[in-house]
Amino acid sequence: MRSSVCKDYMPAGPLMDITVTSGEIEEVHLPHSVCIDQTSTSSGQFAVLHVGPCCDVVEDVPKVTSSHIKFLQPTFLPRGVMIRKMAGIPFYYDVLIYKTNKEFLALDVYVMPCDSALRQEVEEKQKSSGSILILNPSPDKSMQMGEHVSLTTDQVDAIIQPSARELRYESIFFEVLIRNTDSDFTLRLQSGKDTLWTCTFHKGDYQKQSAELSFSMKNLTHNWKFCLLFPPASHQAALINTMSAKKPVLDELKEKKAISETYDVRGMKSGERGGFCF
Repeated sequence: MRSSVCKDYMPAGPLMDITVTSGEIEEVHLPHSVCIDQTSTSSGQFAVLHVGPCCDVVEDVPKVTSSHIKFLQPTFLPRGVMIRKMAGIPFYYDVLIYKTNKEFLALDVYVMPCDSALRQEVEEKQKSSGSILILNPSPDKSMQMGEHVSLTTDQVDAIIQPSARELRYESIFFEVLIRNTDSDFTLRLQSGKDTLWTCTFHKGDYQKQSAELSFSMKNLTHNWKFCLLFPPASHQAALINTMSAKKPVLDELKEKKAISETYDVRGMKSGERGGFCF
């Protein structure tokens, strides 16, 4: 989307790679995240990006619904929906919350457009760290691209960083740290005095998740200490590939001097002490 033909546009939906194995495309429906409002957003503001063999092309679309654009008989395979750059375009956003495996209550909060590709990127990153997804309601209100939002809580000793972020067509991130909590608390996403989203966390829910995560990490560490130091030769690669949270375990093994000082969690090679050096 850095092509010169895109300079007056910004993303309005996920990029896609569409392949036709036989026949011809008669009609394409591509998803978008824009809040359609007859008074503020019209179909003439939308376009579809085509990637041709020689150049990129941005073309107007004939019809826009509340969730998709409809494009008839495309000459080139479309890649995604775009919209003309302007202030105050309302988008639908999702909020993803993950509880990390720190000793105290630590939440990673992501605010992003309703884009499956952006969501998948965050999910894969958090899964690799062993974090737990906390289900929560999506915002009821649309949010304006370029708007500055802040995350707040009624928990007195909570630390939230950064204090505010600008909404863009990407995932923005807040970290919530609460060292001493033994009660329900609420998170709020705000723009000025307007509340865009709220979510209440009940003590029993996050304490239960903390206990489950602690038990899981304890067992994971115990099992992988043995597997890393004494791996069956026929299962070495499989053991490494099934490990979803390598870094915490490897850090502890390094601290215990069970593996060498330097490791790379992206791959493996033969190491000392009958185990692996990452």
